[in-house]
Amino acid sequence: MKSFPFFIIGFILMSLIPSFHLLPENWIHIVGKASHYLLVIAMVGIGLKVSFSSILKNGKKALMVGRLVFLFQIIFGII
Repeated sequence: MKSFPFFIIGFILMSLIPSFHLLPENWIHIVGKASHYLLVIAMVGIGLKVSFSSILKNGKKALMVGRLVFLFQIIFGII
């Protein structure tokens, strides 16, 4: 099990906590706020490692598909 990502066990355990109501009601709001801030920190960390020059160099087709999908979302959102 050398290649098994053990953080998955943590995700499963964390998803069971609200399912079985293991937290007091007043903690749910605090944990919810903390999860939002931690998600923002994670997204910033991912974004800081992105090299836009490598995306433009290697992912021109993917960027074009993304632009088209975004355009369709805007058009169908207006309709």
